[in-house]
Amino acid sequence: GRDGPTLIRIEPKTGSTAGSLTNLSVRSYVDPQESPLIVGFVAAGTGGTLRALVRASGPALVPFGVTDALPNPNLELFLDSVRTVENNDWPENLAPLFAAVGAFSFPAASFDAALVSGLGAGSYSALIQPSTGTGAGTALAEVYAMPEPGQGSRRLVNASARGRVGPDRPLIAGFSLQGEVPR
Repeated sequence: GRDGPTLIRIEPKTGSTAGSLTNLSVRSYVDPQESPLIVGFVAAGTGGTLRALVRASGPALVPFGVTDALPNPNLELFLDSVRTVENNDWPENLAPLFAAVGAFSFPAASFDAALVSGLGAGSYSALIQPSTGTGAGTALAEVYAMPEPGQGSRRLVNASARGRVGPDRPLIAGFSLQGEVPR
């Protein structure tokens, strides 16, 4: 207004849940001769660990029209600079979990990669590169937060990505939010 800015305070409705980052994804071209796809994220908050599903999709992208999909992605998860877990081909017992978090399914016995990990507070990196002896292609890195009741307030709070880009090779980032109150 004429007398200066007007501040408006928005109060959350009673019983509403705070907004939080529940999924992040990055699609990029991966070449063993040039660079891997690296997705960084931070888990913050108090108490327990945050259960997370981390995936590296390659062959599963073909039905979505990705004609140059990475044929056999390898997925490594790091806490700071220490590798904590690695997966080359996904265990099929994770299929029900994909549906539970809203992820698209992987074909049975595909060469996509996926893992579940408990995240304490810290900075994490998911590194996706071709498995030894396989070729380059487009990959999708995904991280799904799966908070469990009574496990504290641990949540995803930040995301970053590094990948190879070019005229016909964009780096595309996406994310999902859940909750009723903005953060």
